[in-house]
Amino acid sequence: MYEGGPLARPNDDVEDQGLTFDIQTILTRRRLLGVLGVGAGSAALAACAPGGQSAPSSTAAATTSATASEGGGG
Repeated sequence: MYEGGPLARPNDDVEDQGLTFDIQTILTRRRLLGVLGVGAGSAALAACAPGGQSAPSSTAAATTSATASEGGGG
């Protein structure tokens, strides 16, 4: 067994499994690295994207209007 899968030649070492085994192993690792690369690239793009204008939060607006109402009576 190698990485949870049966070997084509169970009596041979992992290094002696043949070209087909080596190619399958390389392609599996490339696919995994490709998926991780796409995920990291997407995260980097999302982090660098402009956020646009942000509106003040409702608590900050409510606090400002409440303070103005209390102190503006004269």
